[in-house]
Amino acid sequence: MLHPRKLIIAAIVTTSAYSYFKEVHCHDFKRNLYNFIVGDFGGKITICVQSVDGALFFLRSESQVFQVQLNNFLIPGALAYLPSKDSIIISNSNLELECYNYSSLQAATDNKVEHLKDESKSVVPDWICNLGEQANHIVVHLNRYTRQYDIVIACDQTIFIANDNGMLRYQRRLEYTPSCLLTYHLPKSGADIYEDDNRNRGQVMTDARENNTIDTPCFMTLMGSYNNFIMVYRDVRLVWTAKTSTAPIYIERT
Repeated sequence: MLHPRKLIIAAIVTTSAYSYFKEVHCHDFKRNLYNFIVGDFGGKITICVQSVDGALFFLRSESQVFQVQLNNFLIPGALAYLPSKDSIIISNSNLELECYNYSSLQAATDNKVEHLKDESKSVVPDWICNLGEQANHIVVHLNRYTRQYDIVIACDQTIFIANDNGMLRYQRRLEYTPSCLLTYHLPKSGADIYEDDNRNRGQVMTDARENNTIDTPCFMTLMGSYNNFIMVYRDVRLVWTAKTSTAPIYIERT
């Protein structure tokens, strides 16, 4: 649980009679915090916490591994972990996505947020992807057909899909502002690919397997909106919509 200046790691302990909340670890910070992610950074489960002024804190169990200050930082943004590159994906105030490798971040800091180890050696992203809109939600999705990671970005009026090298492969204009985002595959292979008279599902799967390229999402997408709807997309087609009493801000499948 993230508090303004505290991160609490807790567990729900269940007995035969009842369940209760138990605090396991508590990390205190001197800066106001914005969000966090969990990833297999450096081959170990690690928590990355972002402050409102652009500091990244990497934590394992009860200890802090290191912390680093991002350059030219204005406002905090969405975060995601990219397993294929062992990197962190972050949105910036220039309406871009930046990808920072974990090892590069660790090598560029002396564990003090106030300055870098070498002022002439700034923290440089591996790649930058220009979106032209503020990224509000980022989901890293392992596509079963290409066996590669897709970076799904929900902005104010557009949804983008980029590969793990920061190249955009799909975008779609929306008539609403997404409030939350979830991607997944259906159990049956091919069932989440849109098919019509001009598009054969089997050919799409063959091209994806042989060339590692697809021109549409080829997965299921759940999106909430601030006008109180949940939309379900199968590939590029809207297949189901539900009205909610309030705007959904988090969605998960069970």
